[in-house]
Amino acid sequence: MANGAFTAGTSDLTSTNLITALVEMALLVQIEERVALANASAIEGAALTVPNNVQISFDFESDTVSVNMPSLPVTSVFNAGKLETTVTDYLTPLSTPAPAVDGAFDAGDSVLTSTTKVAALFEIAELIQADEANDAEGDNNVTMTLDRDNGIASISATFNGTSRVNASGFPEFEASNYLA
Repeated sequence: MANGAFTAGTSDLTSTNLITALVEMALLVQIEERVALANASAIEGAALTVPNNVQISFDFESDTVSVNMPSLPVTSVFNAGKLETTVTDYLTPLSTPAPAVDGAFDAGDSVLTSTTKVAALFEIAELIQADEANDAEGDNNVTMTLDRDNGIASISATFNGTSRVNASGFPEFEASNYLA
């Protein structure tokens, strides 16, 4: 996975690099959170919480996109002598009271191994951080923190890109692969 390269293959993603894959996956998670919000009465009636964990901001003036996930639930366990962190899928349990919420992710034949959208977002951020660590330019556009005591991880990312209006008149933003 050098240079931000990513092959979506038969996965649910269409991105061709890790940077756009993170933005795409964050948007997919945020869409499911909005579906949950539209079904708030059913979710809260089942004593569950409507999530609002992903914030995405596009700034067309500065040509940047920011993705923040300040309170991602995680668990950490020792497995075969190694500390492993697992992302807690908070979307799929919501599908019982609100069947329209879909937290599943099909990784297909891509390099991703996650089976949920929330875990895939975390996995993509980890892959970007690995590439940043090997980047001669010293880029650090993705920050991840892990608070194992409280079972919370956070992801913060800001990417430059290109704003434009497409042929149908809709605004578009494409994050630049700064690792290429």
